[in-house]
Amino acid sequence: MSRDHKPEDASEAARSRKSGGRVEQSRSHGNSEERYGPMRVWLKTLQVPGLAMTRSIGDLAAKKVGVLAEPELKIIKKLSRVDKFVVMGSDGLFDQLINEEIMAIVVNYYQHRDSEGAVNHLLQEAHGRWNTNSEVIDDITIVVAFLDCSNN
Repeated sequence: MSRDHKPEDASEAARSRKSGGRVEQSRSHGNSEERYGPMRVWLKTLQVPGLAMTRSIGDLAAKKVGVLAEPELKIIKKLSRVDKFVVMGSDGLFDQLINEEIMAIVVNYYQHRDSEGAVNHLLQEAHGRWNTNSEVIDDITIVVAFLDCSNN
């Protein structure tokens, strides 16, 4: 139901460039031509802040290059009986699990109305994948809300 706020998104990248930023991958130390990792937002002449997202709260350097704290809101006027839950999370979750994997995990907890269990399971899965796939672990923020659309 939403879109990721990533530097590879054309409109997000355009805003950063219009604000004087660069959108590119990280540069290898000692070799400015060799690039690696996801697209990131940078100051024009410095290798900071290096964010792999275009929405962030409290990052003053990133604000200078068009990174917004303002969320993108989407209003869904009418949910149906098939709409069971909403999962909101940071890139620390969505960079490691695809939507179908997240749904498969959460649906099991929905049956028991255990949103905390769903969050903990998603957290453990994302954390484990960060440990396996990377030298660092990104921040992982998760909110799971169960819906009651039985009256629709």
